[in-house]
Amino acid sequence: MWEGFSDEQKSRLGAKISNYFKETFSISGDNCLILIRDMKPVNWIQNGIAGNHSEFLNESRKF
Repeated sequence: MWEGFSDEQKSRLGAKISNYFKETFSISGDNCLILIRDMKPVNWIQNGIAGNHSEFLNESRKF
C-alpha cells in the first residue's frame, strides 16, 4: 500500500482482514499473518504510469 497511512489505520485494516479470514474460513487468529509494506507512490507502477503522476487514476486505466 502507499505510504502515509497512520499506525492506527493500518492496525484497523489488519484487524478487519484477520477477522474476515477467521469468520469466513473458520481459522484461528494465529494462522492469519498480515504484513503491510508501505511504498512510495513513485514505486507503484500500473500500466506504465507511476503512482505519483498527477493523472495516475485516469492514465493507469487506459488500454
